[in-house]
Amino acid sequence: MAIDRDKILQTAQKLVDRRRYDKAIAEYEKIIAHDPRDARTLLKIGDLQARMEAYPLAIATYDRVAQFYASQGFSVKAIAVYKQIRELIRKHAPQLADSYGHIVPRLADIYTQLGLTTDALAAYDEVATRYQRTGRDRDAIDVFRKMVAIDAGNPLPHLRLAEACCRVQALDDAIDSFWTASELLLGMGRPDDALKVIERILHFRQDPVYARAAAELHLRQGGRDAGMQALAKLQLAFQADPKNLDTLALLAQAFEAIDQGEKAVAVHKEMARLAREQGKVELFKQLIAHLKTVAPNDDQVLALEKAGPMSVAPAERPEHDDGPELEVVEEAPLEEAPLEEAPLEEEGFDDDVIPLDDEVELLDDFEEIEEISEAPPVVQEAPRAVMTSAPELEVEEAGGESVEIIERGGTAEAEGPQSFDPVLHARKAILDAESFRRLRLYDKAIEALHIALEIDPNSIDIRQKLREILVETGERESAIVETLNIATIHLHRSEPDEAEALLGEVLGIEPDHPDAQHLMRHVVAIREELAASAASMPLSSYDLEGVRPSQAMVGAHPPPDEPFGDEEGPLPSFPLDLDEPLELDGGDRDSSEFGSQRVSSEALDEILEEAEFFAAQGLFADAEAILVDQLRRTPRHPLLLERLDEVRQARESAQQQSGTIERDQLEARPSDHSFDIAASLDALDTIEQPDARPALRAPSDEVDVDQVFEKFKEGVRATVADSDAATHYDLGVAYKEMGLLEDARNEFELASRDPQKACMCFAMIGMIHLEQGQLEAATDAYIKALEAEQKTVEQEMSLYYDLGVVYEMRADPKSALYYFEKIARRDPGYRDVSERIAALKLEPSGTKAVNDDDEFDAVFDGLFGRKG
Repeated sequence: MAIDRDKILQTAQKLVDRRRYDKAIAEYEKIIAHDPRDARTLLKIGDLQARMEAYPLAIATYDRVAQFYASQGFSVKAIAVYKQIRELIRKHAPQLADSYGHIVPRLADIYTQLGLTTDALAAYDEVATRYQRTGRDRDAIDVFRKMVAIDAGNPLPHLRLAEACCRVQALDDAIDSFWTASELLLGMGRPDDALKVIERILHFRQDPVYARAAAELHLRQGGRDAGMQALAKLQLAFQADPKNLDTLALLAQAFEAIDQGEKAVAVHKEMARLAREQGKVELFKQLIAHLKTVAPNDDQVLALEKAGPMSVAPAERPEHDDGPELEVVEEAPLEEAPLEEAPLEEEGFDDDVIPLDDEVELLDDFEEIEEISEAPPVVQEAPRAVMTSAPELEVEEAGGESVEIIERGGTAEAEGPQSFDPVLHARKAILDAESFRRLRLYDKAIEALHIALEIDPNSIDIRQKLREILVETGERESAIVETLNIATIHLHRSEPDEAEALLGEVLGIEPDHPDAQHLMRHVVAIREELAASAASMPLSSYDLEGVRPSQAMVGAHPPPDEPFGDEEGPLPSFPLDLDEPLELDGGDRDSSEFGSQRVSSEALDEILEEAEFFAAQGLFADAEAILVDQLRRTPRHPLLLERLDEVRQARESAQQQSGTIERDQLEARPSDHSFDIAASLDALDTIEQPDARPALRAPSDEVDVDQVFEKFKEGVRATVADSDAATHYDLGVAYKEMGLLEDARNEFELASRDPQKACMCFAMIGMIHLEQGQLEAATDAYIKALEAEQKTVEQEMSLYYDLGVVYEMRADPKSALYYFEKIARRDPGYRDVSERIAALKLEPSGTKAVNDDDEFDAVFDGLFGRKG
């Protein structure tokens, strides 16, 4: 039976305005009875149930909507709804956490499908931790294996998997994971951490391979103590195989490290004898040469020299010996094979490559921009892994690796130029940098991006991420330099609008910056050039028989310097799966107006919907980034340009209105909007977006962003009373997710005046101080949270744990042990409290080492650093 949907909606809205939510829900359910898949109406029902404080019903309704969105492929919307469910459970229905334990695994799966590696890892880690807390260790191992599959190059998932395997006595799997983690750590330039992992392996298995690897890393550290440690490890390897030349070489180095030169000479003589027996002529010669310098009058050395090498090995010698030859430290380095000279003529370089990041490579005159031509990309071989998964650990000094130079235009073996995908390369570099950034390993993040730029110096995405991190770390001058680099690349691509926006930011900070002024003059020149070229082109045909529909809709020619205007050129890679293959026809230019690629209407609708959805959720930077990213693939697409213009106009309007979103709606409906997902989804076409690029900060803005958001906060004060704790708390959460930590802390302090929210607010303030490295302030905030009158047992346990961790970071093991033991008395299986207590009791008071370099080391040490 047909229903009058519009009439029902009007009736329901009137009931909502009169706060008769139960009757409004009854009206909406009429629509659901007719169409059970109407997600928007279900969301409205869920919103009303939340307002009525019928939280179990609201959560069930939201879960139904999220499952529908996930099944239909609306992943971003499903994420938003699942996050809303988690927030409701955390705030109002913690007793339902176990009933809805499936939400976090589903979130993790969706994050994985979208390629959001960092978010997926965090979600899976939460799932695995919950499994371990409830004794489901096998299930936790399965989750850790998923984490390893998602980010195999990250050592932390391998370590978590290894420790989980240890809990169930799966030692073979644990050792394999530990070994892989040690390889990755060594590849990241963290040999000390790799050594800790190998020591952990030796705790479970006394194997000569691992002992030799540990000894080698100890010797890299240098010093007498390191030599003694290496000797202890080498005893195991020597007992297993007294004739292993690798072991003997390390043994000699260890004796030298502890100033036992005579014993080192004795080991070298034994090595020379064994090398002679095994027919290793070159090694024998190297050893004799070394011995003649350190013991020229030794009878055994003279006898070995007189005997000379054996030309043929004994019959019992193995046919092959895969052991590496000895690397004698004192011997002069072998002469390097001469590299084939590559021409370094000036015309061999691309004009549009920016090789330096520390200083801006500016154009001398405008003609250089005009003369840019398409050149073959610079192909560089992917870096070798420092360690392999073979059983022997290979440690190479910084200068020991060979460098292969591939001449431009040469034939690549194994993997040629076609194997390099700049889009995937940029995405991998950005994901790696973001992972380091979240751990506050800013130096590592910047280093990863610099390495990526050596391979693809013209990647705007990589340089944009580098610029963001430089801004975040307060490196103002370096951020300005990188901004000018990006602007220069835009100028090379004949994109004056993008370049002008970046240069405007620089001039806003330093109005007299000479390089920015110089580039701004080029912006004007390029615009005049493009305008003159457009004026000189013939007018479009008005013969309707000769104009295709797409040409009639667009009606514009690409600029003459458009890099993708040539239809005969190769198409860049495009990540979206189109329903139909791309087709190019030599006589048509209908796709050139959109750049080098066509995009299906379904894909375009999905992109626009995704961008608008982000805007509706307040993720304005992400929304604009989606549009800008798509415009890079399909330049000058009319719908994308129109939407982007609307975004920028709306951004200016939003700034004038103190940053508030739909103030008239806030004033008309002063009730709690924290659960109004349906309103957010319905507002996709009206929410405005700010600029996606982070603004450069002036010197006075280094500490906080008060000046940037002052108008926004004035608008909030005008519409939100100080006594409205719920709204201030939600604002604090939003600010924290945006990275505005000082603004978030201020909002949480206002919300803490409500006794019901005081505990949560001070806990959030403690987290903010911890992220900022303010350990004493974090401690004070957590103690205030404990002093709150209203708190749950779970909140109290979590605060004890957080305080214990902070005191560990402050090198105060006594206080840390106090709080961990308070937890253990109530729940000995809580998180990893038992392991932490055991480690603290084994450690002498006051000697706990905390690596102040970054949070990575804190996580690393917390996983296993003091065990074994």
